[in-house]
Amino acid sequence: MHDLVRLYAGQRARQDLPTDEIDGARRRLVEHSAHTAHAADLLIAPLHASIDLSDLPYGCQPLKLGGGEEAWAWFEAERANLIAVQNLAVENDWHAQVWQLAWAMTTFQLRQGHFHDNLSAWKAGARASHHLDNSELRTRSYRHLGRACTQLELYEDALTHLREGLAGAERDGDELGQAHTHRAIADAWGRQGNDAMALEHATHALHLYEERGVEVSGAHALNDVGWYTAKLGDHGLAQQICEDALAWPRRTGNRSGEARAGLSLGYVAWLSAKSQEAAENLEFALGLYEELGDTSGQANALDHLGTVHEDGDPAKAESCWRRAVAIYREQGRSAEVDRIANRLGALGARGGGRFDR
Repeated sequence: MHDLVRLYAGQRARQDLPTDEIDGARRRLVEHSAHTAHAADLLIAPLHASIDLSDLPYGCQPLKLGGGEEAWAWFEAERANLIAVQNLAVENDWHAQVWQLAWAMTTFQLRQGHFHDNLSAWKAGARASHHLDNSELRTRSYRHLGRACTQLELYEDALTHLREGLAGAERDGDELGQAHTHRAIADAWGRQGNDAMALEHATHALHLYEERGVEVSGAHALNDVGWYTAKLGDHGLAQQICEDALAWPRRTGNRSGEARAGLSLGYVAWLSAKSQEAAENLEFALGLYEELGDTSGQANALDHLGTVHEDGDPAKAESCWRRAVAIYREQGRSAEVDRIANRLGALGARGGGRFDR
């Protein structure tokens, strides 16, 4: 719609329609968006937890999406509108819908590398959670807010939010929430280079998942344990752990979990000077990330493939890094762009590779 047409339509609506009709239309728009986004999220990530939604107002009909591809296309077309709708919900103090939209957008935002938008959504979601009579939602909010900060290297803020979420889960006796939050804390420590602290939290998360028989998240935690074990130098044990971590998601059809485990196995092989095996595992992970539409994961896999090929096949390393940097640039990940640009500039010198997760 042309800007002037939109402005005119808005002015006429405010002049000609009663306030309750305008409010009703806005409420239907917000509920339509929250319900459709939640359904779309479960289509692109079937193992993502479902949440309770509000009752639909009269006349509100969410879209019926036919499958994962249609859901993904809908997110791509409507992402900016969903952000605007969440802001509308914030302005009207519709706290439940603010939180629901933050949750429903998370998978798509992270896979596409929209980290700043994800942070904004969860800042709003965390504020909204304090108006809801549900302590578990507050725990989830601070976990996701902390993760969003970690993605943008805001580590002090990340750990503050994650510790608050962990404390809430402990007060409520929410062991599953504790496990999820320990995993998020492990990631925050690991990205700062404190692999020992990361391994401690990842191991704690794994034990909690095992006690509850939570296989999907347990596989992610097992992979994390393998990753940090490798970072700390025990490559043989890390290989065994990551192979087990790959077997778990294969049983459940968790393609994202398979991709993460493939990435870890590639890392372990690279550390063990097995370049061919490393490349094969990373190509496997890259293929899965492409299937999932996870451009963030694709960039990471390409980044690592460049490291593997740096010494043996500089031309292939350059190709991988150029593809990675194009995605990083599109996603606004300036630190990664600068890092890869420096490595491309120094490629002729054959410097030692650095394998960052």
